[in-house]
Amino acid sequence: MKTLSLFLTLTFVFSALCYAETRDFTDTSGKQITAELVAVRGDEVTIHMNGKEFTLPIGKFSEEDATYIREWAEANPAPAASAFKSSDLTVSIQKEVDRIRQEKKEDYKDSTGKSSGKLKDSFDQTQNSEKYMVKVSNTVSKEIPDLKITYTLYKLVRTKTTGEERSSSEDLEEIEGEATAPILEKLAAFEFTTDEVVLTKSEKFEAKTGNKTTLDEEIWGIIVKTYSGDTEIRVDCTPNGLIEKVASYKEKGKE
Repeated sequence: MKTLSLFLTLTFVFSALCYAETRDFTDTSGKQITAELVAVRGDEVTIHMNGKEFTLPIGKFSEEDATYIREWAEANPAPAASAFKSSDLTVSIQKEVDRIRQEKKEDYKDSTGKSSGKLKDSFDQTQNSEKYMVKVSNTVSKEIPDLKITYTLYKLVRTKTTGEERSSSEDLEEIEGEATAPILEKLAAFEFTTDEVVLTKSEKFEAKTGNKTTLDEEIWGIIVKTYSGDTEIRVDCTPNGLIEKVASYKEKGKE
């Protein structure tokens, strides 16, 4: 954060590359600068001058300018969409997988422990848990306020039965969540872990009917959206192409 000494001792010439709307501000000692308001948070105001942003206490401005700043804050409660770009952030997503359970039960033997030669019921199941580590990094020298990250995990569930009964089904489940931080400091990072999702793969055989039922669950991936307040900054996903894959799946479901 720049100190007030810059405000009091330097005169800034506003570049043609900066924002178009400007205002002359005066501090409590009578010094003047030309700048544009960017954001107001509490008793501090962020201004844009000469291609850079500075955060200063509102109390250091003249009474007239302080009134203007607070009125501007009421009319502009959220940062402008143009204040942050997708390139201001980097987002990394890493999947973690853990084996949590394996169960197998077969009944091919008689009461003496010898093979009966007849098929009996059997059941085979494995379960894994999957979650994602998400890291959002601020790559620029300005704070990003009201950081919010929403995510959607896509879990595909397939079931199939063969034998006397034949059926199959497929469903794409959406598991949503979010994480927030009041402010993402300049050149800082925010990390969080998504909810854990349990995935089951199983096969059940019923000797009496000859039916075999299989269950297969898998995570397609995750879509992560990053916001400052209500302003969407960027959208990320893993694996690549997941957004198009989900959209195509939903479109086929409408046919």
